[in-house]
Amino acid sequence: MLFPYQIYFFVILAIPIAGEAPNFSCTGLQYFKYSLFSDIYRCNFYLCIRCESNVTLPNVQATLSIKENGTDVKNMWNYKQGIVDVGTHFTFAFLKDYLFHGPTQFQIDINGTEKNNTVIEETIPWTEPEVYFRSTYLNFTINGSNDTVIVNRGDNVTFLCSADGYPLPLVGLNSLQMSPAHLFNEEVIDPGVPITIPVDNFNLYGNYSCYINNNYNNIRKEILLLVKNRISSYEFINQENASIQTVSSELNNSTLSINVYGYPAPASMRVSCNDTSLCNGVSVLYESQSPVWGKIHLRFFNDTLANQNTNISLTVDNGFVTIFEISCTDCNNRPINGGYPLRDSSLNVLLGIFYLFFISSLCF
Repeated sequence: MLFPYQIYFFVILAIPIAGEAPNFSCTGLQYFKYSLFSDIYRCNFYLCIRCESNVTLPNVQATLSIKENGTDVKNMWNYKQGIVDVGTHFTFAFLKDYLFHGPTQFQIDINGTEKNNTVIEETIPWTEPEVYFRSTYLNFTINGSNDTVIVNRGDNVTFLCSADGYPLPLVGLNSLQMSPAHLFNEEVIDPGVPITIPVDNFNLYGNYSCYINNNYNNIRKEILLLVKNRISSYEFINQENASIQTVSSELNNSTLSINVYGYPAPASMRVSCNDTSLCNGVSVLYESQSPVWGKIHLRFFNDTLANQNTNISLTVDNGFVTIFEISCTDCNNRPINGGYPLRDSSLNVLLGIFYLFFISSLCF
């Protein structure tokens, strides 16, 4: 007879061990860390009871009973689902959060038939009453800080994610980094267990999040990690030791602009021309677009300088010194500040004289 507060399911237990008596053992209520491709992956997110046998018993029958506050739970279908696992395991997963209503107890009855038709019965007795509660607190730190963290290459970075709740939930780590290969990709970990990573390149920069990894609640914390490195143009991002970088740029409204990456922002920038002296009539400005992305703008106030296609060198110091050798790809061909290139200035003068002569002739 199937009582309304009991549910049966059947499994085939494998891996026979000759000469041993049937032995069944079950865990308490807890979360289990399983891979994404496991049939019981849901135990990452839902509380489960997991049972194991060390013998083969075809057509095993298992019954889970529950009491809350000393009273039998009648509506079992709201509480659990039996999951057949590979090998000698079977699992009950609790798909609702009704476990958090008071002291709870469990009992499991298991029976099956051996190959010689001997009936085996075993009862896992009622557990002691325990009070379960969902997580309400999450603490996430990187190197002991829960604010933006700044590190150098060669440092170690320690990620620590802690939570409350009983049983303790699993937690997840995720990262959104500059590099396409994320350090953590929804990785499920145990709470309170630190993970230490050496900083071997600047690609560790990014946002890191820790979150409670279950379906009973949703709490998430996020921290920005910054790695100190030189200012580089986009073309040299993956060449961390390139202290001299050749870049080209088109003139736009008397300005040459370079897209750059690096942290921290420049402390100083110096422009020189022809490798000998500072350029007169050129200003340089750093425009921050994020903690690590930005633009460097060189604005010309001297038309002659731009139109001569002068060899321009920009030295940027943010704790690391980078020299940009800048080539203006169209400085000889485009108007500067609304005027015309210097090589056409004589023609401009002749046209102006002719215009004045034409106007004067009309007046007489």
